[in-house]
Amino acid sequence: MNEDKVGDALTEKAVKAYSQIADPRLRELTAGLIRHLHAFVKEAKLTGQEFETAWTLMAEMAKFTGDERNEYLLLCDVIGVSELIDAINHQRPRSAVGYALVGPFYRANAPWRKRSQSGCNRVG
Repeated sequence: MNEDKVGDALTEKAVKAYSQIADPRLRELTAGLIRHLHAFVKEAKLTGQEFETAWTLMAEMAKFTGDERNEYLLLCDVIGVSELIDAINHQRPRSAVGYALVGPFYRANAPWRKRSQSGCNRVG
């Protein structure tokens, strides 16, 4: 059996393992996620070491995630997933700014800066 057939068989086996999810939408989303992740792994030819780096990053994110802080949500903001979801689900004029604009870098009561002025606070 060639590599593509093995990969396709593994993907379908994983999808089938979750095919009994009662909620049709959740079942559809799970199957889509599995198929897209498998396609990415094949396209990128992900190595074991690269996969380890990815899950190590997720483990580190989990350490800092709690009631006050959600590193996974912050990652989704940084890589544009939150904005994409809003763009798909909420029509608005082209001139409107995104819902996730404040993102992880927002700080309450930060001093206002002029356009092109440095955002760094100078000490001393």
